[in-house]
Amino acid sequence: MRIENWGVKKTSFPPRGAPPPAPPPRPTPIPCPSLFPLWPGPCPPLPGGGGGVWGAAGAPNPPPTPPEMQNDGTANSGGLWHWRIVQLTVGLSVLCFAAFYLLGGFTEESTRQCIRLSAKVSVVLFSMAFAASAVQGLLRNVLTFWWRMNRKYLGISFAIVHLLHLAFLVLLQQYFHPVFTLAKTTSLFAGGMAYLFVVLMLLTSFERFSKYLSKKNWKLLHTVGGWWIWAIFASSYFKRVLHGEMEYLPWALLVLAVGVLRVVALVRK
Repeated sequence: MRIENWGVKKTSFPPRGAPPPAPPPRPTPIPCPSLFPLWPGPCPPLPGGGGGVWGAAGAPNPPPTPPEMQNDGTANSGGLWHWRIVQLTVGLSVLCFAAFYLLGGFTEESTRQCIRLSAKVSVVLFSMAFAASAVQGLLRNVLTFWWRMNRKYLGISFAIVHLLHLAFLVLLQQYFHPVFTLAKTTSLFAGGMAYLFVVLMLLTSFERFSKYLSKKNWKLLHTVGGWWIWAIFASSYFKRVLHGEMEYLPWALLVLAVGVLRVVALVRK
């Protein structure tokens, strides 16, 4: 009697000794719209869940990644992204500081120049990091996407430059002018708390330290710390403007604009 294999699908096997079939090709990542013509390239792997540093509280969650900015997360990232931002900002700052001392010598004036420059670089980097989520929520385009995705590294750059600012103040105190001795106790306390927040926020930017905090406590630290640092910058610059030092007006307006953006983002949320 003949038996038919009804419904059984025949499987074909490659002949013995034949090479295994080649794996399917990996999808080619779609390049990001180039933000800087000198640094074109594909997008880096996108961080999951937003993450980052320098205060996500009050800002809307990041929107879905636009199709033109998606990739499979496997390509080497090109462009001015992530640690390249830290290398560029901190590297250029250190070169400027070194130039002041090389040209002017180890003097009080050279130290004060480093203090002034590090303060200005710090407030710009802090403003960019602190306002990134708010700007992304209000204006969603290629530039704000890049801004939001690099918020963590802008914050790290700020922390490093601002700690260098403290180092120059210590040099001024030790060798040229008793800046800390003459400062008021309230100013020392407020500034000391700001630097404490800077260090804690910098450390908790990395998983090695952030794993010891719950999501709620991490968010609380970065929110309170971000607003405390903002208040110190606002107080410092507006106090100088009120005393007639109008060259500080642009920096005061920058800090004010960042605060307004954060409040608007909080209200919209």
